[in-house]
Amino acid sequence: MATAATGPIGFVAPQITVRLARAPSPPLLSSALTGAAAVLVADTLTRTLLPWSAPIGAVTSALGAPVLIYFLWKATRV
Repeated sequence: MATAATGPIGFVAPQITVRLARAPSPPLLSSALTGAAAVLVADTLTRTLLPWSAPIGAVTSALGAPVLIYFLWKATRV
């Protein structure tokens, strides 16, 4: 429900930041920078690679979900 309300960036960016920073809770500034970088990459890919107009939220989900799954898979293998 929270992801539907805030969008994929509000959920994926802090989770990725927690895994990268190895912190118990998401650092605010790092989460904001991770989210901004994810949106910038998604917007750039949408404008340059795709021949049609795609919503940036869908592209960030498509990019962020595999990264998050990889971090979760890596965390459970330890």
